[in-house]
Amino acid sequence: MFRYSAFSIIFLLISCSQSNIAPSSGQQSKKFTKPVVPIHWRGTIDSENYYSDSETALSGDETFMLNLKNSLDSEEIIPVYSQNLSLMAYHISSITKNLVSPYYIYNLSQHYGITVPWVFQTWLESKDDFSPASVNETLKYLIEKRKITHFGIARFKDKNKSRILILSQKRNILFPVIPRIMEGKIPSKIEGVLNKNYDNLEVTVKFSNNTFKTWQIALSANNYFKLSFKLCNKSEDKMYVFQFLASSHTGASVVADFPIYCKRLYKPERPVVMLMGSTAEISESEFASEVILRINQYRKSLGLSIFSTDKSLNTVSQSHSQEMCALDSILHVSPTTGKPEDRLKKSEIEVHSVAENVASGNTPDEIVKGWISSETHRQNLISPFSAAGIGVCRKSYSDGTYSFFTTLMLIQKK
Repeated sequence: MFRYSAFSIIFLLISCSQSNIAPSSGQQSKKFTKPVVPIHWRGTIDSENYYSDSETALSGDETFMLNLKNSLDSEEIIPVYSQNLSLMAYHISSITKNLVSPYYIYNLSQHYGITVPWVFQTWLESKDDFSPASVNETLKYLIEKRKITHFGIARFKDKNKSRILILSQKRNILFPVIPRIMEGKIPSKIEGVLNKNYDNLEVTVKFSNNTFKTWQIALSANNYFKLSFKLCNKSEDKMYVFQFLASSHTGASVVADFPIYCKRLYKPERPVVMLMGSTAEISESEFASEVILRINQYRKSLGLSIFSTDKSLNTVSQSHSQEMCALDSILHVSPTTGKPEDRLKKSEIEVHSVAENVASGNTPDEIVKGWISSETHRQNLISPFSAAGIGVCRKSYSDGTYSFFTTLMLIQKK
């Protein structure tokens, strides 16, 4: 018996007018090397030097993984083993034996060098030891229902029971190695391969001053790409957030999301552990009201005035949440409606400035606490905007799980 959560990601977007770096797309090589093995510390979340992964089984799991492969029929396949997802699984299982918040998963993924923030949790429990064949059945189910490509596994005993935590995800983009901490003044390269089901790729970079810029990426043979950036050139530069958006005739989705830090100002933060919440039957409008209520309670605790909601902003926010629901993906730049300021302009709403927090989660508490625990999201919540808009769309999945896609739009009117 098992259950797993819908994936989640939280991303901040603030409008901007300019940027100070520009990438160059390269088509020099079609060769793609396998990921190298980075250094890890099991059960910790110390910062890594690179975003990377390995297919080498962790110490103690080698025999089980070998038996897992040997138990397959000749025509069967299983997802690719991920050492990083396995390290995450052991870390989570050392803290709790329950589902944890998608927001915590998102932050923990970055600490373990994972660039794709969509992660499913699957807990298995048995009175007897798990056989490789039984685990294979679960993996085949995840392949069929979630289209996963990679998985990690943690095995342990708990009160005379055998338990397994499987973390799995679908990776539509692969990178060999990406440095996550930059020295500055040295051109930084990012190369990778995009799933052949997509024919378009763009990257949006968020800068330390909360501005952002989007570039189209040239794809060469086999959907290989290569970019070159100059990062950490200015004294005030602290970090950059890269988000890759892939699209085709069937739609668009965020395929990678990760920060790159400037070494001189890098201060790793320990993610706050939050268990997965549960929500009884609640309407989208009730969920939205609860999110605004908690935000205003937080503002009042700081001596700030509460946000008043605007019907026109609610409509714009609701439309964006419905689009994310339909695409089953978090988008900071919509493939159909563009940026937040584009959506406002289309609705004839004139503003001096706009900010947007976007999230997917199971409870209002989970979403608001996630925003508060993230400094960049928290700054939006405590800024002196004059009006707020909230939109929520509930996404139900075939396995009985669900997630509330939430858009919070904040504006300063002219």
